[in-house]
Amino acid sequence: MAKKSNNKYLIILFVVLAGIFAVTQLFDSGKSQRSFRSELTSFDSSKVSALVVYPVIENGQKLTLERNGDKWHVVRDDFRSEADLAAVNAAIPQLLNIPVKRLAATTNDRWAEFEVTDSAGTRVKILEGSKTVSDIVIGKFSVNQQMRTFTTFARVTGEEEVYAVDGFLGMTFNRDLNSWRDKTFVKFNKGDITKITVNQSGQSLDYQKIGADWNLGGAVIDSTAMDAYLSGLALLNGADFANGFTETTPISTINLEGNNMQPIAVKGFTGSDGKFVFQSNLNPKAYFSSDSTGIFNNLINALPFPETD
Repeated sequence: MAKKSNNKYLIILFVVLAGIFAVTQLFDSGKSQRSFRSELTSFDSSKVSALVVYPVIENGQKLTLERNGDKWHVVRDDFRSEADLAAVNAAIPQLLNIPVKRLAATTNDRWAEFEVTDSAGTRVKILEGSKTVSDIVIGKFSVNQQMRTFTTFARVTGEEEVYAVDGFLGMTFNRDLNSWRDKTFVKFNKGDITKITVNQSGQSLDYQKIGADWNLGGAVIDSTAMDAYLSGLALLNGADFANGFTETTPISTINLEGNNMQPIAVKGFTGSDGKFVFQSNLNPKAYFSSDSTGIFNNLINALPFPETD
């Protein structure tokens, strides 16, 4: 009787152990067969409504690039400014369906090594309306001098794995707010300009193109000098934003008129630390700081004058 009872317990124990073994094998099999990403991101670029970026260079302070029709704006808290369209259009394709080169790490204990922790990495969220379609953290990049290739390490938010991908995403997205802003100041086709009116320090200068010649006060301007001046203005961008500047009485104004173009009105102000501040109607919310070698030089110092005997 005791022998039958022992056999019964042995059978029960065997069944329990067999069950534990089966569950363990199933779990281990699932881990070993786990599939890793072939692409870091996946979205339709035509449906992107915004990019939300937390750059390391800004200590993770959030900035948003918002699409508004065919324009983009860069937004932070209550601040809004037109974005550099070329910069945004160059950035989005770098995020599109990023192919994975290899798996670099499988656990979060190596995040610091690849600079993809919440504090060391630059987080980028891609939105379609209110829906987040991709969310990644961009870490460090390495350069293979021999192969001349760049590799960026990144992870998907909410996942532990770190992946190696081509390119240097960090240089594209780890940027401050001003670097995303539209820096357009003056832009025109120099062949269209027919009149320039300058008011500087109480002096008024009226340049007019009559036929093929430029004139100032009835005197002809050297064509090479005038061409050089217009070339220096034709595609002139600002460099340093004068954030927080409040307009005062302008110390100079320049108006450019011509064919097939919107008249361009430029105002110059006294800035701080011996600098000047300029603004144009092509980008009216942007004020640019300039010393004597910047915008001021192209607008004022480079003005051509008739040759004197």
